[in-house]
Amino acid sequence: MVQRNRKPGLRKPNGRLRAPSKAERETHERRAYEAEMLVARSQPHRNGSIDPRCESAIGRLSMRNPRLRRELFDAADEYEGIKRRWRAAKGIPYELRLGEHGTGDGPSDATVNGWTKQIAEIEQAVARESPLGFSPMQDMVFNGIDPLPSQIIAVTFALLAVAVATGRLTAKASPY
Repeated sequence: MVQRNRKPGLRKPNGRLRAPSKAERETHERRAYEAEMLVARSQPHRNGSIDPRCESAIGRLSMRNPRLRRELFDAADEYEGIKRRWRAAKGIPYELRLGEHGTGDGPSDATVNGWTKQIAEIEQAVARESPLGFSPMQDMVFNGIDPLPSQIIAVTFALLAVAVATGRLTAKASPY
């Protein structure tokens, strides 16, 4: 009769596997976390940082210009989420992000109409306040394309218009 190999691990005096101690579990969890962070830091867009803002063009802009208000990043992120959900509800194709999946249930018509109204208000405000920054801001928020150095001021004021339109800042606020 052929015996199978024993499972690896520390054993109790009676021969059974011993459960790892709290210190051993913590060490294992820390090593797993560090391995995950090595993968994250090695991604080219992160440049060794684990800051969540590294994943998007708007986040990278806010990191390169630390004087920019956090509300601009938050407003652009909110606008991107509204527009992405609206596009999905309307059946407009877009790039699916890793880890995202749908429930199969679509939003109600009232919700989609609310998103349509919000998007129109935001885009009208941006077109009115920063016509030169409208297109580069759209590319930055939706396509992850970093703005050219000559476009940064226009994009900053476009983001300010988004923050005002979403209610994150007042009309007299400064982007800095």
